[in-house]
Amino acid sequence: VEIWLLIIAFKLAYPRSVYVLRGNHENEQMIGRPFKMGGGFSEECLSKYSQSVLTAFQKMFKLLPLFAVLEEEVFVVHGGLFRNPDVRLQTLRDLPKVAWRRNYPNPLTKEQTARGEKWTDEEEILFDAQWADPHYGSGSRPSSRGRVAVTFGEDVTQRFLDDCGLALCLRSHRVPQSGRGYELEHSGRLLTLFSASRYGGVLQNR
Repeated sequence: VEIWLLIIAFKLAYPRSVYVLRGNHENEQMIGRPFKMGGGFSEECLSKYSQSVLTAFQKMFKLLPLFAVLEEEVFVVHGGLFRNPDVRLQTLRDLPKVAWRRNYPNPLTKEQTARGEKWTDEEEILFDAQWADPHYGSGSRPSSRGRVAVTFGEDVTQRFLDDCGLALCLRSHRVPQSGRGYELEHSGRLLTLFSASRYGGVLQNR
């Protein structure tokens, strides 16, 4: 909690120098999980402060943007790129606020799937932006993170960046397989930065 309070303080002090994007851990599905299941934020906030402080954080998290573009060259996102090959920068810029100022969608139940229900294109974008990871092959594939998450190949990265006139995708979300704080993939056009060393208190990443 105190790390977030410090980030907020820096943002207030230097509003044009500090920018914060939303990741999967800033959604109620994650912050409500126990610490041992990758969550713990709600537990910590309620044990140290109050429900009103937690509610304020929940409201703030929904206001955090999902994407950014640096110097018209670098696309920044927490998770990764999208299962829908037609998504472009303009698609993201045109998303209505109601589509992204919300928690990511929950997986559809078997009953919903049997009825033919599907996520909307906007829900897929919201989810992939916070949960997608790269893989070393081509195309979009199912992810080991769950039945609705996807991974994206080098061709997805190259196509998105080329179509959008960008040079690099900068993301985080997954501990680099190198165990270091960064990993360069997809012919040098995808950079993962991960600053949480010894993630979860169990991994040995630096």
